[in-house]
Amino acid sequence: MNYYPDSERDEWAYRYKRFGYTQFVLLEAIVSARRSEKVIGRLGEHRRSGKFDVDAIDKPPEIIEVRRVPPPIPETATEKMTDDQWLKAIARYNEEGLRQLPTGQTVARARSLAGLLIKPAQTEPSRFANLLLKFPDKTHWLYFNAILQGVSSVGLEPGTLLKVYKRCHNLPDRPCGRSIADLIAKKPSQPNFPKELFEILAWYATEDPDPEPGHPNITIKDKDSDEPESILINGINSVRGRASKAIATLIFSDPERCSYFLPILQRLVKDPSVAVKACVAETLVAVLNYDRDVAVELFVTLCKDEETLLGTRYVERFLFYATSTHFEPLKPILVKMLQSHITGVATAGTRQICLASLDQEEAIPIAQSYLSGEAQQIGAAEVFATNLRDSQFRAYCEESLIKLFDSPYETVQTAASHCFDRFKGDELGEYTELVEAFVNSKAFATNRYGFFRVCENTTARLPEVTILICEKFLEQTDIDAGDIRTRATIDSSTISKLVIRVYSQNQEDENIQSRCLDVIDRMAQIRAYGLSQALSLYER
Repeated sequence: MNYYPDSERDEWAYRYKRFGYTQFVLLEAIVSARRSEKVIGRLGEHRRSGKFDVDAIDKPPEIIEVRRVPPPIPETATEKMTDDQWLKAIARYNEEGLRQLPTGQTVARARSLAGLLIKPAQTEPSRFANLLLKFPDKTHWLYFNAILQGVSSVGLEPGTLLKVYKRCHNLPDRPCGRSIADLIAKKPSQPNFPKELFEILAWYATEDPDPEPGHPNITIKDKDSDEPESILINGINSVRGRASKAIATLIFSDPERCSYFLPILQRLVKDPSVAVKACVAETLVAVLNYDRDVAVELFVTLCKDEETLLGTRYVERFLFYATSTHFEPLKPILVKMLQSHITGVATAGTRQICLASLDQEEAIPIAQSYLSGEAQQIGAAEVFATNLRDSQFRAYCEESLIKLFDSPYETVQTAASHCFDRFKGDELGEYTELVEAFVNSKAFATNRYGFFRVCENTTARLPEVTILICEKFLEQTDIDAGDIRTRATIDSSTISKLVIRVYSQNQEDENIQSRCLDVIDRMAQIRAYGLSQALSLYER
């Protein structure tokens, strides 16, 4: 009766008489026989006010029909069209949008008709490549783009294909840059790659206006924003960013190509767009295969200004591969990331400094000095949880995880708890100290479910640890274990199986037997979910 959403509380809602509409609709939905006197009275007030269209509420919802607007020429007809007929059709439907035919039918224009060119261009690449070369400059770029996509996906004589690329590249305003970059990148292993294609690609990477200089660089609004990754997405959806990624593909395929693109890369690392720089970082990962010193030098230049760039995917990937050999020149960047107020940047920086600390002693004090914040602790927990089972790093990871189990941040506790996810067979039995620390930590209360699945599936016999788990569970949940409205009942079923298993496997250990019976008695008292089924299976 007092429900008024925020959208109805502003000046606009009062001016256009929308205040109370949501309440009116909800009250109208109540069956007449169930309406109280207050509801009936309020509905009467709304009806008498005349603000709302009462009849509209009683009408059934209208059906919304969505249909695809057909191309101006049926696809079956295009199969028999000659080159001259194609040229006439393209000249007639040379604009985007819709058009109404004399018959009254509405058809799509350039975009839809261009889509019909791709398939025949794949079937007859030579014919349609020559058709493209006949297009006048005023032809809509979508037609060039469609044939370019079609002939590039199949085998075509290299000389003719190069003519197609050059024709599309020389169009006014050069609108086909994104497709040209994508198609060049699709066949990076092609032998004797024409240098002219490299020149075309280099132009789009450095000279194309997309993204425009006036396009605002994305900034972080708050510490919980995920903008660093959205910056990369913006770069991928721009022409210069797409061309940079195509160069990366070419260098990955043949590192010797780096010598040609090196002057281009020196310009790319200074691109005014942070979105493009996020793509350039991938190109520098490829350069690591050619000359690690050059790659690191370019990377340092790339990362000079924009802090948000440091949280993007390929920046972190570069650090992952380069830190092992170039820790010192990269250390200032890592420290900058650790100190960042941007969550994604700080977490990525911590991941990389912690990875470096696994095999580089000079990285350990830096990693340990920046683990007070939530973002940093999450990054550390992810690294230590992932590398725990590597015998070379086990002691260091285990010591760090035990501390993180008691982090004041639940997100960190959760990240650290994932260290048990990969345990199989009897591996859990090798980590009893870690398990006991987890059971006695803050993390156990909120991250039991996955851990219990691991305990249930392990083949290791851990009577002391398992009964401790059962006792700790009851201590934290007690009567909730018997209340099906709580999540504790899910865990209670597993605990029932565990305690019965420990009891049956340790018949000669009086201490374990006694503790098991105490747990079973308490679970019976609170009618813990799953206990009856576990007991019945044991008695069989």
